[in-house]
Amino acid sequence: MTTAGSTAHGLSGAEAAAPHRYVPRPPLAIVGHIESRQSGQSLPTAEPAISFGPFHLLPTQRLLLEADKPLRVGSRALDILIALVERAGEVLGKDDLMACAWPNTFVEEGNLKVQVAALRRILGDGQSGQRYVVNVPGRGYVFVAPVIRKESQPTVLHASAERARHLPARDSWKESA
Repeated sequence: MTTAGSTAHGLSGAEAAAPHRYVPRPPLAIVGHIESRQSGQSLPTAEPAISFGPFHLLPTQRLLLEADKPLRVGSRALDILIALVERAGEVLGKDDLMACAWPNTFVEEGNLKVQVAALRRILGDGQSGQRYVVNVPGRGYVFVAPVIRKESQPTVLHASAERARHLPARDSWKESA
């Protein structure tokens, strides 16, 4: 039975008519440990290690490492990378990626292109024949590199890695100026 303003699925008319938006997958429930060099304590974390090429992505920590070196990635570019890596091999529409990086905000498609270009620059996409993010004309983007999801191993985060996690990304300095 439906009531006024709702559909058979329990959604209001506006909700039912809204276009499909990208909803990120919940993080994998894999438990690992992070050991702080300063305190020497091992802290449990539900953090999967997602690896591709020389990179390791820790989505819940919002950290991208190349080997063991933290990389500075802007928050929007990191949102886009996480969405693409979590759905590696699937084409994600431009609207879905924009909704992921700029929730509840209208932005021009050019903003997405700028962030994807920054991401490609950080990853060295196209250098040494390695490809990570590919544009599918008229549809969106796809992450094409092989992805390995594995349990996070006990890791020692160096003080520089810990500080890098709390520093604003270089591209965010321009936004606030």
